[in-house]
Amino acid sequence: MKKRSPEKILKNFKIGLALGGGAIRGAAHLGILSVFEEEGINIAKIAGTSAGAIVGGNYASNPSAKDMFKKLSLTIYKLSNEKEKFSFFLKTDESVPLTKKIKDTLFKGFFYGTAITRGAVMKPEEYEIMMEELIEDKEIENLTIPFITTAVDVKSGKGVYIKSGSLKKAVMASSAIPGIFPPVEMDGMVLVDGGWLYPVPVIPLLKEKLDMIIGVDISPEIKEETEFSTGINIIMRANFITREHLKNMQLKYADIVIRPEVGNVHPGDVSKFEYCYTKGVEAARIALSKILEVAESKNKKTRYEGEEEIPF
Repeated sequence: MKKRSPEKILKNFKIGLALGGGAIRGAAHLGILSVFEEEGINIAKIAGTSAGAIVGGNYASNPSAKDMFKKLSLTIYKLSNEKEKFSFFLKTDESVPLTKKIKDTLFKGFFYGTAITRGAVMKPEEYEIMMEELIEDKEIENLTIPFITTAVDVKSGKGVYIKSGSLKKAVMASSAIPGIFPPVEMDGMVLVDGGWLYPVPVIPLLKEKLDMIIGVDISPEIKEETEFSTGINIIMRANFITREHLKNMQLKYADIVIRPEVGNVHPGDVSKFEYCYTKGVEAARIALSKILEVAESKNKKTRYEGEEEIPF
């Protein structure tokens, strides 16, 4: 049987790609994009949250997975060596449970103490310098691929789609994890990490007149938990459950969901950058046949045209 060509089948398709958050696990997004490049699958629009905003914004600016892999891998290792305070985020040795417990306890004390007294672990000027390393500043309107990033305005309590203006500032807002990175002020808003409302930003793509939306979920699976000895553990668990349900609300609107096997990777473990990239490549290869199947069945008919109501 003759092999179906993704490039030929998807030639006239407008594909939207929604890239979720997950820190270092975001390298999986890059692996997926590299496969799409190889197969001639063009992306018409990218929506990104947090790590997905960093990868998506870079790719929208310069659609070359090879160039971006080189840039981000070098930058991330450089930053991890410069920021000693973020050694708290690096993965502990799971074979030494006592060490892990001590490190987790120290981190929680450090994090909550700093968040209460100063607002964020990282100072605004440090955050800006870090982002200058991670993403080139351009006007979003001038990017090669149209790009949307998400944030949450803690002032109004509303979700925000950023489609214009400074790319660096938009990505900073989308990546501003509360208590860790400082919020970003923009147009009278006070913006934090878009992942609090848009863990995988599928919904921002719904009114963009696309033929297909692919969502990429790099978050860990929700599993049964047994440790509820402290209030902090319960708060973190409840937050995780909320985010899981918000994520699933987004993903039900995607035509294809790709889930690279990176959920077991600690979000701050920079040593797993290449591992996550490889898992993204593997997941994209597996997803190709499903993408072609959906494309052929849709026959280039826009799914979302005339949609009456779209949630938040």
